[in-house]
Amino acid sequence: MSTSVVPAAAASPAPPPLPEGQERELKLAVPPAAAEHVRRSRPVRLLKRGRALTRQLRSVYFDTPDLRLRDNGMSLRVRHIGTRRVQTVKSAADHSLGLSVRREWECDIDGDTPDLAAIGDTDLRDALEHLLAKRQLQPMFESDIRRTAWQLHPPAGGCVELALDIGTLTSGDRREPVHEVELELKEGDIGAIFDIATELAATIPFAFESRSKADRGFALASTAPPAWVKAKAVALAPAMTVQEAFVTVAGTCLAQAEANEAAALDGRDPEGVHQLRVACRRLRSAFSLFRPVLPPDHVALAAEIKWFAGELGDARDWDVFLAETLAPLSAALPGELDLEGLRQAGERRRARGYDRVRAAIGSARYTRAKLDLRRWLADRNWHRNVDADAARLLFAPVTELADHLLERRARKMHKLGRRLESLALPELHELRIRGKKLRYATEFFASLYEDRRAKPYTAALAKLQDVLGVLNDSVVAHSLVQQAAAAEGAEAGTWHARVDGIVTGWCAAQAQARLSKLQKQWQDFAIRKRFWQKHPSAVYAAALERRRQVPLLPAPPQSVAEEGPAIQLPPPAVRDNAADDEAGED
Repeated sequence: MSTSVVPAAAASPAPPPLPEGQERELKLAVPPAAAEHVRRSRPVRLLKRGRALTRQLRSVYFDTPDLRLRDNGMSLRVRHIGTRRVQTVKSAADHSLGLSVRREWECDIDGDTPDLAAIGDTDLRDALEHLLAKRQLQPMFESDIRRTAWQLHPPAGGCVELALDIGTLTSGDRREPVHEVELELKEGDIGAIFDIATELAATIPFAFESRSKADRGFALASTAPPAWVKAKAVALAPAMTVQEAFVTVAGTCLAQAEANEAAALDGRDPEGVHQLRVACRRLRSAFSLFRPVLPPDHVALAAEIKWFAGELGDARDWDVFLAETLAPLSAALPGELDLEGLRQAGERRRARGYDRVRAAIGSARYTRAKLDLRRWLADRNWHRNVDADAARLLFAPVTELADHLLERRARKMHKLGRRLESLALPELHELRIRGKKLRYATEFFASLYEDRRAKPYTAALAKLQDVLGVLNDSVVAHSLVQQAAAAEGAEAGTWHARVDGIVTGWCAAQAQARLSKLQKQWQDFAIRKRFWQKHPSAVYAAALERRRQVPLLPAPPQSVAEEGPAIQLPPPAVRDNAADDEAGED
């Protein structure tokens, strides 16, 4: 699957020039033993021009005691380069295009401490002074990095700087090693970065590092668990094409996923895995929503996201069960030893679930899936791989299709919901999935509509989803008790016989209480006016409907030989995982 960067290829349309002071880069964490292999890698050998530049860079990062800069997405450092002192201010990174895109401002200063008066950008200087409000800046941590940089020139044009950073981050008596590659686009098309990363992946194992050194340094200085991140609002503009809109939506989902990897790996706060799983669901829902206009190769990408989401399921299910079912049940029945046996078994199952999460995040398969997704999102030539209808839709204004896509999902939701009183639990589960798909679609497109019209609709839908979600948790709880008993074997006999009945009865009571509220929540949602056009323009309707009739090709099987012997295909799912329903076709 690797595409060489060496043979000449037709150049894509030139992207707009980078705004002054903006950097676009990709960070790759490499194992210490592999770091030196970067010097002899194929991209460096064949694409470099001139000699490598090696420098020792010591940087001290500053903030206020209450972390005013970090909490506002900014960093301030003073870098020591020989006798020079270079002050750098960086804004929060935008990862929505698959790269870290951020603004930065540099200036030389006298001395080792920040000098805001030296900042030439008046607006930035005033904003910083207002933000700090005379708070005292202090050193938080420092980095000591030996950087070797090469200027790479791909055959299709442009320039990418490949920098190998080896060193340490230090905060007090804490230290963290740094072994990473930074690929920064100096000029040309961003696809060149992903082509070079693909070449590196052929011989050098790496993982994407979405955190900056500032992020990692602040984490090192803190004893708190890594922060988890909720989904950010998707910023679509009416002038965007459908392809541009999908790239923005998918990029936002990918950014949320990567922002929660550290919290999921740490495991102390269950919201880390939860938000990582939400990001995967949203991404799969985006693939499903836009399916009629996407090139056929999206199927393989969606399949990999489904695999990864499935690897998160056990950890999340046990987090929810232990905290939201077993904990209140145990509080209602203090001293019930059988429940304590279940809790201990559940903790063991949760620990195994988190082992599975960590293995998935660290796997070569996940890294390759993210690389393939990034390259695909950066490709401007999707129209070459689709039929005339899809090409027309790809270049249509997103506003022309948003109404169609939202209305289709709303009608599917209402069609089932009108029979609410007669729905059995499996049908309520289906209603929950349809509601989740509709909710994600409204969140993706909300920025195209008036906020005062969209908010009441999405708020009512969210409340309905909460009720349906609790009903689903009750169903999952019974399944988890069965799984725990089977895993514990003979030892489960001391608690399983009674505890299964206790949990089932408790969950049934909770479900009944929620069912009494479900009808009211449905009515509150059903009366809300749609914030889009209920009868959208017919200009693109025919092409959209024809595209829906095109059958999906199955995803190609994972090639173990291609990815390396360490890649293991996942076993078939054994539980009803709601995340698996997110990519169901409309």
